[in-house]
Amino acid sequence: MSTVHEVIVARHMGIEVLGISLVTNMAAGVIREGSETAETIQHEDVMEIGRRVESQFTGLLTALVPQLAAAK
Repeated sequence: MSTVHEVIVARHMGIEVLGISLVTNMAAGVIREGSETAETIQHEDVMEIGRRVESQFTGLLTALVPQLAAAK
């Protein structure tokens, strides 16, 4: 959520904004079904998720940027 303030200011200034997030620690600290305790997610877990989806996310951005530029 750290970009929310920047987006609010940018929109106030009339700047168009596109937000894309790669969530790597969704449900951190949430109790999983069948468990009685919250699962702790370590930094390495978050980095591993990022590594797993890196090529897909890069492909998305690589395909999206030229389309956005052409739409202008």
